[in-house]
Amino acid sequence: MITPWPGALALSFGAWGLVECFVRQCRMALPAIGLLLAFLGGMFALPILYFDFIGQRVSEFSLVLSGILTAIAARLHWLCFKVPLTVAVGTAAAVVCVLAIIVTAVPTAVSYIMPLVFLGDFCHCNVVGCR
Repeated sequence: MITPWPGALALSFGAWGLVECFVRQCRMALPAIGLLLAFLGGMFALPILYFDFIGQRVSEFSLVLSGILTAIAARLHWLCFKVPLTVAVGTAAAVVCVLAIIVTAVPTAVSYIMPLVFLGDFCHCNVVGCR
């Protein structure tokens, strides 16, 4: 059986290679945003595809690991390329990580997931600052 996690890894590495060309050499913004989303999407999917490929349910552990990995990857992307959307996507990954930790600690919090997402966005806008 072929597992799909190498595809997510290849997507992330391919997007990183292309963003090297589009951002560093050509200074193109729109491809940089699309490739940022491809890179971080591949990083987010990597633990989920690695640990939960067989099962139909995504575990909270995979979501926590995905959030941490994506936040670290977003930070590295920001340090290298300074694409402005990177901060927002990295913060969203951190919110997913925190929500997964909350749901892991308190399983009944699943019924309150949408208010928790709103609270995470509210904290992001007021603490980090949306301008």
